[in-house]
Amino acid sequence: NDAGTRLFALPTSPSAEGRSLWECFPKEFLQHLPVAGSAHDTESPSPVERQYMRPDGTHLDLELVASHVIVDGHPATQVLATDITAHKDAAAQNGGGRHPCRGHRT
Repeated sequence: NDAGTRLFALPTSPSAEGRSLWECFPKEFLQHLPVAGSAHDTESPSPVERQYMRPDGTHLDLELVASHVIVDGHPATQVLATDITAHKDAAAQNGGGRHPCRGHRT
């Protein structure tokens, strides 16, 4: 979708929508990504953190979750990416990765 195209700085033509993820991302980025089997699964895989380097050299810290879906009657894999770069940067500035609201007694 448009948000993903902007986030990953992908070319807008041809549209990334409907294309294989392997056409848009390096193999290592998607390798070993746990995928939920179906909508009937009772357990979802935990999000996986990955780093992505945009074509301009900017790096992103991402949390990825994948699941099998059916699109127009065909099986596909849906990958949801959450940009956690600002959160990770703030945590690093706050003492080596500790969450700023955890671990402190009041």
